[in-house]
Amino acid sequence: MAIKSPGNGHIPPVSSTSTPTASIGKISAKAGSHRSDPLLYDHPWPSMAEFAKLLALRYDTVATRHAYYRAVRLIHEHFGRDPATLSESEVRDYLLYVKTVKRWKPKTVRQSVAAARMFFVGLEGHADWIVFSRVRAKDHDELPVVLTREQVRQLLVHVRLRRYRIPLKLIYCCGLRISECLSLTIHDVRGRENKLWVRAGKGGRDRMVPIASPMVEDLRKYWAFHCHPLLIFPNVGQGRQTPEGVRECMHRATAPMPLELQGVPGEEFVKRYLRHVTPRGM
Repeated sequence: MAIKSPGNGHIPPVSSTSTPTASIGKISAKAGSHRSDPLLYDHPWPSMAEFAKLLALRYDTVATRHAYYRAVRLIHEHFGRDPATLSESEVRDYLLYVKTVKRWKPKTVRQSVAAARMFFVGLEGHADWIVFSRVRAKDHDELPVVLTREQVRQLLVHVRLRRYRIPLKLIYCCGLRISECLSLTIHDVRGRENKLWVRAGKGGRDRMVPIASPMVEDLRKYWAFHCHPLLIFPNVGQGRQTPEGVRECMHRATAPMPLELQGVPGEEFVKRYLRHVTPRGM
Protein backbone atom coordinates (compact mmCIF):
# COMPACT_ATOMS: atom_id res chain seq x y z
CA MET A 1 0.00 0.00 0.00
CA ALA A 2 1.84 3.06 -1.24
CA ILE A 3 1.16 5.50 1.59
CA LYS A 4 3.19 8.65 2.08
CA SER A 5 3.31 10.89 5.09
CA PRO A 6 5.27 14.13 5.54
CA GLY A 7 6.67 12.89 8.85
CA ASN A 8 7.32 9.22 8.14
CA GLY A 9 8.06 9.22 4.45
CA HIS A 10 7.27 6.16 2.36
CA ILE A 11 6.51 2.88 4.08
CA PRO A 12 8.48 0.19 2.23
CA PRO A 13 6.39 -2.70 0.92
CA VAL A 14 6.87 -6.20 2.24
CA SER A 15 7.01 -9.39 0.24
CA SER A 16 3.83 -11.32 -0.45
CA THR A 17 5.17 -14.20 1.62
CA SER A 18 5.33 -12.17 4.81
CA THR A 19 2.90 -12.86 7.61
CA PRO A 20 1.32 -9.61 8.80
CA THR A 21 -0.48 -11.34 11.63
CA ALA A 22 2.81 -11.41 13.53
CA SER A 23 3.58 -8.68 16.06
CA ILE A 24 6.05 -5.85 15.69
CA GLY A 25 7.14 -4.95 19.21
CA LYS A 26 3.92 -4.51 21.14
CA ILE A 27 1.79 -3.86 18.07
CA SER A 28 -0.69 -6.61 17.33
CA ALA A 29 -2.10 -7.04 13.84
CA LYS A 30 -5.14 -8.85 15.20
CA ALA A 31 -6.83 -5.77 16.57
CA GLY A 32 -10.22 -6.97 15.39
CA SER A 33 -10.12 -10.10 17.50
CA HIS A 34 -12.29 -9.55 20.55
CA ARG A 35 -12.79 -13.09 21.91
CA SER A 36 -10.27 -14.41 24.42
CA ASP A 37 -8.98 -17.96 24.53
CA PRO A 38 -11.04 -20.24 26.83
CA LEU A 39 -7.76 -21.55 28.25
CA LEU A 40 -7.39 -18.18 29.97
CA TYR A 41 -10.87 -18.17 31.52
CA ASP A 42 -11.66 -18.49 35.22
CA HIS A 43 -13.36 -21.89 35.06
CA PRO A 44 -16.23 -22.54 37.52
CA TRP A 45 -15.60 -26.31 37.43
CA PRO A 46 -12.57 -28.53 36.72
CA SER A 47 -14.53 -30.28 33.96
CA MET A 48 -14.86 -27.00 32.07
CA ALA A 49 -11.13 -26.37 32.39
CA GLU A 50 -10.55 -29.80 30.81
CA PHE A 51 -13.06 -28.93 28.10
CA ALA A 52 -11.08 -25.77 27.28
CA LYS A 53 -7.96 -27.91 26.85
CA LEU A 54 -9.82 -30.32 24.57
CA LEU A 55 -11.03 -27.43 22.42
CA ALA A 56 -7.50 -26.05 22.16
CA LEU A 57 -6.28 -29.43 20.91
CA ARG A 58 -9.06 -29.81 18.36
CA TYR A 59 -9.59 -26.27 16.96
CA ASP A 60 -7.09 -23.67 15.86
CA THR A 61 -9.33 -20.59 15.81
CA VAL A 62 -10.14 -18.83 19.08
CA ALA A 63 -13.63 -17.88 17.86
CA THR A 64 -14.61 -21.54 17.43
CA ARG A 65 -13.24 -22.51 20.83
CA HIS A 66 -15.03 -19.56 22.42
CA ALA A 67 -18.37 -20.50 20.81
CA TYR A 68 -18.21 -24.15 21.94
CA TYR A 69 -17.08 -23.25 25.46
CA ARG A 70 -19.86 -20.67 25.71
CA ALA A 71 -22.46 -23.29 24.74
CA VAL A 72 -21.38 -25.53 27.64
CA ARG A 73 -21.15 -22.53 29.98
CA LEU A 74 -24.81 -21.75 29.22
CA ILE A 75 -25.72 -25.31 30.18
CA HIS A 76 -23.84 -24.86 33.47
CA GLU A 77 -25.63 -21.54 34.14
CA HIS A 78 -29.03 -23.07 33.33
CA PHE A 79 -28.69 -25.86 35.89
CA GLY A 80 -26.39 -24.05 38.34
CA ARG A 81 -24.05 -26.98 38.83
CA ASP A 82 -21.17 -28.88 37.26
CA PRO A 83 -22.28 -29.91 33.75
CA ALA A 84 -20.35 -33.17 34.14
CA THR A 85 -22.99 -34.31 36.65
CA LEU A 86 -25.91 -33.95 34.23
CA SER A 87 -27.82 -36.92 32.85
CA GLU A 88 -29.02 -37.50 29.32
CA SER A 89 -32.62 -36.65 30.25
CA GLU A 90 -31.51 -33.32 31.75
CA VAL A 91 -29.57 -32.41 28.62
CA ARG A 92 -32.60 -33.39 26.54
CA ASP A 93 -34.82 -31.09 28.61
CA TYR A 94 -32.31 -28.26 28.18
CA LEU A 95 -32.19 -28.65 24.38
CA LEU A 96 -35.98 -28.81 24.30
CA TYR A 97 -36.13 -25.61 26.36
CA VAL A 98 -33.78 -23.57 24.15
CA LYS A 99 -35.50 -24.77 20.98
CA THR A 100 -39.16 -24.40 21.97
CA VAL A 101 -39.17 -21.79 24.75
CA LYS A 102 -36.13 -19.64 24.04
CA ARG A 103 -36.69 -20.20 20.31
CA TRP A 104 -33.03 -20.11 19.43
CA LYS A 105 -32.12 -19.99 15.77
CA PRO A 106 -31.46 -23.38 14.13
CA LYS A 107 -27.75 -22.66 13.72
CA THR A 108 -27.41 -21.89 17.45
CA VAL A 109 -29.29 -25.05 18.39
CA ARG A 110 -27.02 -27.16 16.16
CA GLN A 111 -23.96 -25.54 17.69
CA SER A 112 -25.24 -26.28 21.19
CA VAL A 113 -25.80 -29.92 20.26
CA ALA A 114 -22.29 -30.20 18.80
CA ALA A 115 -20.72 -28.61 21.88
CA ALA A 116 -22.73 -30.82 24.26
CA ARG A 117 -21.79 -33.94 22.32
CA MET A 118 -18.12 -33.01 22.44
CA PHE A 119 -18.33 -32.37 26.20
CA PHE A 120 -20.35 -35.40 27.29
CA VAL A 121 -19.06 -37.93 24.72
CA GLY A 122 -15.63 -36.65 23.74
CA LEU A 123 -14.56 -35.46 27.21
CA GLU A 124 -16.64 -37.30 29.80
CA GLY A 125 -16.58 -40.61 27.91
CA HIS A 126 -20.32 -41.27 27.84
CA ALA A 127 -21.80 -43.38 25.08
CA ASP A 128 -23.13 -41.32 22.20
CA TRP A 129 -26.43 -40.26 23.76
CA ILE A 130 -29.36 -40.81 21.44
CA VAL A 131 -30.73 -37.32 22.14
CA PHE A 132 -27.94 -35.79 20.06
CA SER A 133 -29.07 -37.64 16.92
CA ARG A 134 -32.75 -36.81 17.50
CA VAL A 135 -32.41 -33.03 17.46
CA ARG A 136 -33.44 -31.51 14.13
CA ALA A 137 -32.95 -27.82 13.49
CA LYS A 138 -33.27 -26.88 9.83
CA ASP A 139 -32.54 -23.37 8.62
CA HIS A 140 -35.51 -21.28 7.56
CA ASP A 141 -34.81 -19.79 4.15
CA GLU A 142 -35.74 -16.13 4.14
CA LEU A 143 -35.26 -13.60 1.39
CA PRO A 144 -32.87 -10.91 2.66
CA VAL A 145 -33.63 -7.21 2.54
CA VAL A 146 -31.34 -5.68 -0.09
CA LEU A 147 -30.29 -2.07 0.39
CA THR A 148 -30.43 0.28 -2.54
CA ARG A 149 -27.43 2.44 -3.40
CA GLU A 150 -29.25 5.48 -2.03
CA GLN A 151 -29.99 3.73 1.27
CA VAL A 152 -26.31 2.85 1.67
CA ARG A 153 -25.37 6.47 1.02
CA GLN A 154 -27.90 7.65 3.62
CA LEU A 155 -26.53 5.18 6.13
CA LEU A 156 -22.93 6.30 5.69
CA VAL A 157 -23.95 9.97 5.86
CA HIS A 158 -25.37 9.39 9.34
CA VAL A 159 -22.06 7.91 10.55
CA ARG A 160 -20.41 11.16 11.59
CA LEU A 161 -17.04 9.94 12.85
CA ARG A 162 -14.51 8.99 10.21
CA ARG A 163 -13.01 6.22 12.33
CA TYR A 164 -16.34 4.38 11.97
CA ARG A 165 -17.43 5.58 8.52
CA ILE A 166 -14.30 4.37 6.68
CA PRO A 167 -14.32 0.78 8.04
CA LEU A 168 -18.08 0.48 7.40
CA LYS A 169 -17.57 1.68 3.84
CA LEU A 170 -14.80 -0.90 3.41
CA ILE A 171 -17.04 -3.65 4.80
CA TYR A 172 -19.67 -2.70 2.22
CA CYS A 173 -17.22 -2.45 -0.69
CA CYS A 174 -15.31 -5.68 0.00
CA GLY A 175 -17.84 -7.87 1.86
CA LEU A 176 -15.78 -8.15 5.04
CA ARG A 177 -16.65 -9.18 8.56
CA ILE A 178 -16.12 -6.62 11.32
CA SER A 179 -13.16 -8.49 12.82
CA GLU A 180 -11.60 -8.98 9.38
CA CYS A 181 -11.86 -5.27 8.66
CA LEU A 182 -10.38 -4.10 11.95
CA SER A 183 -7.49 -6.59 11.68
CA LEU A 184 -6.21 -5.23 8.35
CA THR A 185 -2.65 -3.99 8.15
CA ILE A 186 -0.91 -1.71 5.67
CA HIS A 187 0.65 -4.82 4.11
CA ASP A 188 -2.74 -6.30 3.19
CA VAL A 189 -3.70 -3.61 0.67
CA ARG A 190 -2.33 -4.01 -2.86
CA GLY A 191 -3.38 -0.66 -4.28
CA ARG A 192 -1.78 -1.04 -7.71
CA GLU A 193 -3.42 -4.42 -8.19
CA ASN A 194 -6.75 -3.36 -6.63
CA LYS A 195 -6.63 -6.36 -4.33
CA LEU A 196 -7.09 -6.79 -0.59
CA TRP A 197 -5.70 -9.67 1.46
CA VAL A 198 -7.98 -10.89 4.23
CA ARG A 199 -5.91 -12.81 6.75
CA ALA A 200 -7.25 -15.49 9.10
CA GLY A 201 -10.91 -15.07 8.14
CA LYS A 202 -13.65 -17.56 8.90
CA GLY A 203 -12.14 -20.94 9.61
CA GLY A 204 -8.68 -19.36 9.84
CA ARG A 205 -8.47 -19.11 6.04
CA ASP A 206 -6.87 -16.34 4.01
CA ARG A 207 -8.53 -14.95 0.90
CA MET A 208 -8.06 -12.15 -1.59
CA VAL A 209 -10.90 -9.82 -2.60
CA PRO A 210 -11.07 -6.97 -5.12
CA ILE A 211 -11.04 -3.39 -3.89
CA ALA A 212 -11.99 -0.29 -5.90
CA SER A 213 -9.46 2.48 -6.49
CA PRO A 214 -11.59 5.15 -4.70
CA MET A 215 -11.70 2.91 -1.63
CA VAL A 216 -7.92 2.49 -1.72
CA GLU A 217 -7.59 6.28 -1.83
CA ASP A 218 -9.91 6.60 1.19
CA LEU A 219 -7.72 4.15 3.10
CA ARG A 220 -4.59 6.11 2.18
CA LYS A 221 -6.10 9.35 3.44
CA TYR A 222 -7.32 7.72 6.64
CA TRP A 223 -3.92 6.14 7.32
CA ALA A 224 -2.18 9.48 6.66
CA PHE A 225 -4.31 10.92 9.49
CA HIS A 226 -2.97 8.58 12.20
CA CYS A 227 0.21 7.07 10.60
CA HIS A 228 0.10 3.89 12.66
CA PRO A 229 3.17 1.78 11.78
CA LEU A 230 1.11 -1.35 11.12
CA LEU A 231 -2.68 -1.16 11.47
CA ILE A 232 -5.09 0.61 9.16
CA PHE A 233 -7.75 0.96 11.86
CA PRO A 234 -5.99 1.37 15.22
CA ASN A 235 -7.76 2.43 18.39
CA VAL A 236 -7.08 6.15 18.08
CA GLY A 237 -8.46 9.16 19.94
CA GLN A 238 -11.29 8.76 22.41
CA GLY A 239 -13.32 6.35 20.29
CA ARG A 240 -13.56 2.58 20.59
CA GLN A 241 -12.15 1.10 17.39
CA THR A 242 -13.39 -2.32 18.39
CA PRO A 243 -16.07 -4.65 17.01
CA GLU A 244 -18.35 -3.55 19.85
CA GLY A 245 -17.82 0.13 19.02
CA VAL A 246 -18.59 -0.43 15.34
CA ARG A 247 -21.76 -2.36 16.22
CA GLU A 248 -22.99 0.45 18.47
CA CYS A 249 -22.32 2.98 15.73
CA MET A 250 -24.27 0.86 13.20
CA HIS A 251 -27.17 0.54 15.63
CA ARG A 252 -27.40 4.33 16.00
CA ALA A 253 -27.03 4.90 12.26
CA THR A 254 -30.08 2.76 11.40
CA ALA A 255 -32.48 5.05 13.31
CA PRO A 256 -33.24 7.36 10.34
CA MET A 257 -33.50 4.45 7.90
CA PRO A 258 -36.75 2.77 6.70
CA LEU A 259 -38.85 0.92 9.27
CA GLU A 260 -37.60 -2.53 8.30
CA LEU A 261 -34.03 -1.44 9.11
CA GLN A 262 -34.55 0.64 12.23
CA GLY A 263 -33.03 -0.70 15.42
CA VAL A 264 -31.25 -3.58 13.69
CA PRO A 265 -28.25 -4.60 15.84
CA GLY A 266 -24.93 -3.61 14.32
CA GLU A 267 -23.65 -7.18 13.93
CA GLU A 268 -26.84 -8.29 12.20
CA PHE A 269 -26.86 -5.20 10.02
CA VAL A 270 -23.37 -5.91 8.73
CA LYS A 271 -24.14 -9.60 8.18
CA ARG A 272 -27.56 -9.21 6.58
CA TYR A 273 -27.28 -5.97 4.65
CA LEU A 274 -23.80 -4.51 4.16
CA ARG A 275 -21.83 -7.67 3.40
CA HIS A 276 -24.30 -9.21 0.96
CA VAL A 277 -25.02 -6.37 -1.46
CA THR A 278 -23.12 -5.47 -4.60
CA PRO A 279 -21.39 -2.09 -4.29
CA ARG A 280 -21.54 0.23 -7.27
CA GLY A 281 -20.01 3.61 -7.65
CA MET A 282 -19.08 3.93 -3.97
